[in-house]
Amino acid sequence: SFLDFGCGCGRSARRLALQLPKPENYVGIDLHRGMVSWCQRELQPLVDGFRFEHHNVFSPCLNPDRTLPWAAPFPVEDRSISLIEATSVFTHLIEGQAEHYLDEVARVLTDDGMLMATFFMFDKQMAPFLQDNQNALYCNPLDPTNAVIYDRDWLRGAVAERGMSIVRAVAPSVRGFHTWIGIARKEAG
Repeated sequence: SFLDFGCGCGRSARRLALQLPKPENYVGIDLHRGMVSWCQRELQPLVDGFRFEHHNVFSPCLNPDRTLPWAAPFPVEDRSISLIEATSVFTHLIEGQAEHYLDEVARVLTDDGMLMATFFMFDKQMAPFLQDNQNALYCNPLDPTNAVIYDRDWLRGAVAERGMSIVRAVAPSVRGFHTWIGIARKEAG
């Protein structure tokens, strides 16, 4: 089972639809209603077991209705997903949202499941002006979700608090790009 958190225009869905074997269950969610509608119309009818849902949460740029919640549960059952992909999602979540979605990852991953996600990382020890409860940096004062950079130690701790661990980290080969992080349950790692 594959959860595509931030499926956008179905980039991963299109790749997975062509592979053999295909995932038995694919759920793509995104806060951009137009892209989800396109995926529902153009991709979902073509592949059995694939579905797309609008993740109707607030985003200053992509879903600017301030009456919406900042975060919502994943539309899947507990411990039902073996692989979650979140490409360029956590890089656009403020710290509280990231904590919520790490809780959701811990809730939905199977015992041997994994989250593959991208993060922008920094070392908070190099920024002594930050307080203990300040673990993320934001580049854009008008839209803090434009690019969010997390402290490495905070991420390790946040993952560990949820019974998971970082099992893989691939640093970017180009300055300014995101780091790929693999996260799994501790008992599986």
